[in-house]
Amino acid sequence: MHHKAEELDRVFSIFTRVSHADHAGYVSCYTCGSRLEWKEAQNGHFIRRGHTSVRWSEDNCRPQCYICNMNKDGMEEAFEENLRDDLGDELVDSLIERGKQEARFPDEWYVDKIRFFKKQISSFGVII
Repeated sequence: MHHKAEELDRVFSIFTRVSHADHAGYVSCYTCGSRLEWKEAQNGHFIRRGHTSVRWSEDNCRPQCYICNMNKDGMEEAFEENLRDDLGDELVDSLIERGKQEARFPDEWYVDKIRFFKKQISSFGVII
């Protein structure tokens, strides 16, 4: 994998988890509701990571526990149901369509996204 994509994965994962954390640094797994520290959670993807067109989309990702994300293969049905409740059918349907598109990004895109998400993370008081 492209080095910049790996760095964006790392930074975006931290952003997804800290942006959903409460004041004490805890998140709820998006699919089972278990509470855990944001650092213990994973960045769960509704549409699989291999679909680069939505891989780093905030609408596509939520914190998940290891069991739901890895052992239970992402809990896709529960994930979709929760997204439809949170975002609405139109946005989720659009996300699904975008996920079907092929996407390649220039190096500058990755650099800009990494910079953006690092700035967002620091706004939550987290230093990486």
